[in-house]
Amino acid sequence: MTLTPRKTGSGESREPENLTSPIASKSSARPSTTKPDTQRIRIRHVLAPTDLSKDSRGSVNYAMSLALRYQAQLTLLYIFRMPQDSESESALLESEEIQQSKDRAELRLLKFYDVVRAQYPNTEVLFRTGDPDEDIPQIAAYLGVDLVVRCQPASLTSLQTSPQRFA
Repeated sequence: MTLTPRKTGSGESREPENLTSPIASKSSARPSTTKPDTQRIRIRHVLAPTDLSKDSRGSVNYAMSLALRYQAQLTLLYIFRMPQDSESESALLESEEIQQSKDRAELRLLKFYDVVRAQYPNTEVLFRTGDPDEDIPQIAAYLGVDLVVRCQPASLTSLQTSPQRFA
């Protein structure tokens, strides 16, 4: 967003007012310690992808606190990653094992959902099968979420990342 100087009644330009966040005046020696104004920041829907690990539960707690602060809808998302195809004589057995694993993951998600919903009722849950790296941005865009709070695996903490726009 580009701000342009406004014209006053006398035709002279003056600097635009900052409409998004409070800034300490030039004469102030201390930085502003005010909290963000939740009336100006609009977060209506928070997506919290989870793999049900301890780290991801922490990110869900953080997402829940943000949803509470902004009175937003919270959506828990679990994406079951299918094992890679392997050539095997027991394909039927493998598919049964995969289905059992998928069912166990869904039950774990529903138990976790019950815990989260008890703390924050404005919560929904989604269970999908696919690739989290590909599907999370697509689901976020489809749902029209304003914020995705995603756990970063410890193995990726040294990588540089940038925000991704979903809508």
